[in-house]
Amino acid sequence: MRYVDFLLIPRGRYLHPADGAVADDPDVHREAIHHFNVLEDGSAVVLLEFSGDADRLEQLVGDNPDVISYDLSVSETGIFSYSRITADEDLQQLYSVPQRRELVLDTPMRYTDRGALEVRAIGNQRAIREAIGDVPEGLGLKFLSTGEYDPDQPDSGDQLTERQREILRTAVEMGYYEEPRQTNYQELADELDLSSGTVGEHLRKIESAVLKRLVP
Repeated sequence: MRYVDFLLIPRGRYLHPADGAVADDPDVHREAIHHFNVLEDGSAVVLLEFSGDADRLEQLVGDNPDVISYDLSVSETGIFSYSRITADEDLQQLYSVPQRRELVLDTPMRYTDRGALEVRAIGNQRAIREAIGDVPEGLGLKFLSTGEYDPDQPDSGDQLTERQREILRTAVEMGYYEEPRQTNYQELADELDLSSGTVGEHLRKIESAVLKRLVP
């Protein structure tokens, strides 16, 4: 049994119109997708986590024509929205991948500051390979790590500080690990408000932690 960690990046900025309405508002922040399911009529139900202004979130969700129904719950840890939404062909295809390819998604799937989703998929190598081919063309994939799944061993992300995780996400999203590279230390430093030397030091520590996890 294997796992693969990756970023799911909407090429058109958002997974869904309702997602975009919330993302563009300064008073509400997307945190995670906890669960989702495609219904027989082609719509989808999704449990989302937010932070920020609960009243503003209810206004945004209630006024959105792509939200068929919803229910909000506010707790000490965040704001949760159980919503039934319209789903175009790409979203239906994406949400149905785990069932069709016998994969398990380790939830929650966290949003990055730049709007991508950090996802861990668990299954056998064949299922993972076939699922990658099923991802709609409107979504990009950036791989972070892969290996044998061990529920008793923390993943490499658990060994990183929150700041290191932010730096890693930014480096991946800006193309630092592309071939050829699409960015450099200085451009990352400008984006993260750090010095280029600090970025380089962080990335070396991050890469060391990830490689030690993959090659024990």
